[in-house]
Amino acid sequence: MASYNFPVGGIAATYYLSATMSSGTAIAARDSLDVKNSAVTIDYAFAGTLVATFATSKSYAVRWKGLLLPELDQIYTFTVGKRTTFQWENITLFLDNVAILTTGNGNLEYTGTIDLRKSFYYDLEVLYQIGIPTSTAFGGPKVALSWESSGFRKRIVETISLFADFHIRGSPYTVKISPSSTIGGTSTTRDSGGSLSIATAGVQAAFTVTTRDRFNNLRGLGGDSFSAKLVGSNGNAFGLIQDRYDGTYRILYTAVVSGTYQSLFHLNML
Repeated sequence: MASYNFPVGGIAATYYLSATMSSGTAIAARDSLDVKNSAVTIDYAFAGTLVATFATSKSYAVRWKGLLLPELDQIYTFTVGKRTTFQWENITLFLDNVAILTTGNGNLEYTGTIDLRKSFYYDLEVLYQIGIPTSTAFGGPKVALSWESSGFRKRIVETISLFADFHIRGSPYTVKISPSSTIGGTSTTRDSGGSLSIATAGVQAAFTVTTRDRFNNLRGLGGDSFSAKLVGSNGNAFGLIQDRYDGTYRILYTAVVSGTYQSLFHLNML
């Protein structure tokens, strides 16, 4: 489990000196998608000595990652714009870890549509990758992220809707979720020798009960209270319950009078 602090006004950016992001991370910074010229300005002031490297590099990538808070319950159309129409300059937009759109060849803008609810924070990721062919002139990176809906016209995603997600101190935490209490309706029986349907008088028979909770999780531990018996027209027979302390129970019974019986197995009854 992780706890986050959500500072408004931009998203976290990570810069890579490789389009495949195989090279070392350059820097993590705070960038804004509400910028001049309807484009994301990669904030090189945060990159320090990497300014010159990024300016001359033919292969690099930037990942903007944070949270998006919609202002309306509507279907949104997102648009990304880039500098060139070539595929060697590629942008992918993810919302809640699903690729909403990815650019290709032939266009400067690409769109994708998704239904969003206000007051919900959605994981947002914009991945910009570029591998400029040798001897190709390039005017520099340009990445624009816009949105529109029936409630407003197309515009750059504002910084007031963007949140960087930074772990608070001590996060992430390791949390163990234990099964809930045993429920008879989800617990199961296993009968390898047919003892739930046929047995021989005077011969001990057995079957196994595997306990689960209401969410179908295996209980994995013992300690439950059960009663087991056979009820027939010629008498009853009671079962012996063996707790294996792993969430399974072995039920043993011996009927000495032949006939037809009902097998009754009750949870938490003495």
